[in-house]
Amino acid sequence: MSTVTLLTDFGMADAYVAEMKGVILSLAANATLIDASHDIPAHDIRAGAWVLGQYWSKYPTGTVHVAVVDPGVGTDRAALLVEADDQFILAPDNGLLTWALREARHVRLAVLKPDVHRPGEVSATFHGRDVFAYAAGLLAGGRANAGQLADPVNEITVPLWGMVQAAPDRITGEIVHIDRFGNLITNISRHQVVEMKWREYVAQTGLLTSIAVRRTYGEVAQGELLALYGASDMLEIAVSAGSAAKQTGLTRGAAVTVRKRE
Repeated sequence: MSTVTLLTDFGMADAYVAEMKGVILSLAANATLIDASHDIPAHDIRAGAWVLGQYWSKYPTGTVHVAVVDPGVGTDRAALLVEADDQFILAPDNGLLTWALREARHVRLAVLKPDVHRPGEVSATFHGRDVFAYAAGLLAGGRANAGQLADPVNEITVPLWGMVQAAPDRITGEIVHIDRFGNLITNISRHQVVEMKWREYVAQTGLLTSIAVRRTYGEVAQGELLALYGASDMLEIAVSAGSAAKQTGLTRGAAVTVRKRE
């Protein structure tokens, strides 16, 4: 029995998600469908990329992940079928795989062939149903393998917001996600900081020049600002029992630096 996860910005008020599920189940009747999230803000590729990057690797070998946040639907952007650590990810080539592929150890990049779509004319506005769900159904139902559906490519879109800059005394990145608790999650990983081999270091962002890095929220008083590594192992700016987003007014894209303490 195959597992298929679905991530979209479609919400649940319309029929879009149900249509995708119908296409998949028509080709893979025994598939288990998992709704990862359909509450990604409309057209927000960054948000979709972050959420996808957090869950995809937690699933069993052979899982098919369908991720559709696709403001460029109907244009010449490619439709990807990526094999990552013995799992499959179907998504538009627009940066949606930025965090997923950063974590993967073994990756095979490929683009769906033009004839991989539901029979008949493909909607210019709903590739989630006509292309990605259809390909997912073929894979999950054992009707085709990845090599039959897609042609290899050497590179895909990686936006600048996936990058950090390192110097001997600092690492500079940015806030890439704000979760529902108001934690400001950056693209700076624990591994990148540990590699610098600094004895002590602090974080800075905006007008805040010396934010202490702690292990848990409980190491500071309630309402106090701190930095720590969250469940994603990325550096976060947080407030104990509060919202760092509200307290600082910082938004996604704001620069964050981790620097060696002199």
